[in-house]
Amino acid sequence: MTPVASENAKIEGARRTVEAVIARLAASHAAAAVAIIVVSLLSFLPGVTGLPPLDREEAYVAEAARQMVATGDLMDTQIVGEPQPLASIGTVWLAAGAGWLAGGDPPVWVYRIPPLVAAVAAALLTWWLALALVGPRAALLAGLFVAANIVVASEARIARPDATLLATIVLAEGALARLWLAADEKRHGGLCLLFWAAAGLGILLKGAVAPVIIAATLFLLALSHRRLGWMQRLQPLWGVPLMLVIAAPEIVSVLAAAGSNAGSDLPPGLAGAINPLAPPGTYMILFPALFWPGATFFLLAIPWLFDERRRPAVLFAAACVLPAWLGAELIAYKLPQLVLPAFPAIALLAGLAVDAGRIPAKGRVRGFISLWLPLFGIAVFVSAPVIVYGIDGVVPYAAMVPLGIAAALGIVAWRWLRAEHAVAAAGLTVISATVMNFGVFGLILPGLEHTRLSDRVLDLGNSLTCGAPRYASAGYVEPSLAFLTKSTVRFVTATGAADFLNQGPCRVAIVENRQLSSFRQRADDLGIALDVLGRVPGFNPGNGRWVNLRLFTLAKRQGGNDTE
Repeated sequence: MTPVASENAKIEGARRTVEAVIARLAASHAAAAVAIIVVSLLSFLPGVTGLPPLDREEAYVAEAARQMVATGDLMDTQIVGEPQPLASIGTVWLAAGAGWLAGGDPPVWVYRIPPLVAAVAAALLTWWLALALVGPRAALLAGLFVAANIVVASEARIARPDATLLATIVLAEGALARLWLAADEKRHGGLCLLFWAAAGLGILLKGAVAPVIIAATLFLLALSHRRLGWMQRLQPLWGVPLMLVIAAPEIVSVLAAAGSNAGSDLPPGLAGAINPLAPPGTYMILFPALFWPGATFFLLAIPWLFDERRRPAVLFAAACVLPAWLGAELIAYKLPQLVLPAFPAIALLAGLAVDAGRIPAKGRVRGFISLWLPLFGIAVFVSAPVIVYGIDGVVPYAAMVPLGIAAALGIVAWRWLRAEHAVAAAGLTVISATVMNFGVFGLILPGLEHTRLSDRVLDLGNSLTCGAPRYASAGYVEPSLAFLTKSTVRFVTATGAADFLNQGPCRVAIVENRQLSSFRQRADDLGIALDVLGRVPGFNPGNGRWVNLRLFTLAKRQGGNDTE
């Protein structure tokens, strides 16, 4: 046997092994659930403890949760002494619960435990949803597509509500699917309880998003039936009040915030995240990257899914996808996590088509679409070192190993797909995505030193020998700094930073480059001499800009050095 033939035989043997493993896992509910949990944890855990608080909303939630634990006031969410209305009360409660259980002064990763658990639950619940509509192998593939998804993996590591919201929506959809398919008019109290409780929890965690999506799904299902009688199975007479009772704390919090103008006194950098604006259709263009690793399979299945549009599974999934996706497209600002509620139903459709063997990859257009399987991994492998070098000036050699493996697996999966072995290709693509998540989230992102601005600022400031210095910041207004200083930092103007230093010793002023001129002028007017403690340049993920920060203290002697 030639070397090429021997290699092909090994690849063919690997394909049969992948297909056999998937079949064996799908045959047992327990095995399928364990497989989804394992893949979820392998995708979500790397980097959870090593990532700094890069996201503004995460720092909001973490600091508000810490303040809530400290004060014992379960309805008060504050940051730097000001009420902030940006995080839903349920999200802060979950984070506060994690912080309270950890005890002491926990690091930011403790507040990420609720979204981590919720992301694993979302993958499991996708499988549970799919079991009501499709076969066990299709349901397993749907759960695995969510478990390995790059956006879900990102949200599992960030202490904000999107992962928990996803879990509540897919729980409601799973209960709704079973109620919708019920052939009898018997009461299904348990499913109704799950449905309405999930809707209420969705409101508690992120306002009106969940009920709007669920209501739109109900409307589309009613249109498909052209009758409303089946909706009586939902038992809304007691279900709606239950939902409102569960959601009541968030409703009260929103009304109180609206009446008090909460957050109006926060500095601009703390008043909200920077949300990029983009036209409708942006998510559709980005779909192949957003729904990796299942995107290729879904796109190739669209013609068959259209032909099967009257099939209950396709009809129900479409009713779930359309409101979530169209709603996100119509919002002016575009963030990857906004389309998450559509992913479980898309995964269900992709799993259904793969299981049915309806993923043709032959032909010019289909062949072009199938190229995304190897190209995404190759693109990440090539672009990651360029991006890291541009930010930190180093090459992430350790991360190149898993990224290279992921790219190679993607190439093999593409070969299998072209040979019409879609089930094996899907399984191997999930493995490829899991390895890629480890490389990106476990090795690359935690190692980006120039994105750790707040950590580096405090490391430099705390090098003072006077004890625990007090901080004021001009031009650098980030919730991560508030979290790391336990809300003791003062966010001020350039002149306010000079006034702050003039009030006493053991103080550090953090001044962004554009504020330097006004800061120095005010210091001269006050007649104070300055020492430059150091300079912290880097990339600010909060606003997507490069910044240059300087740290100043009062000079130890008159005439101290105020230049670098």
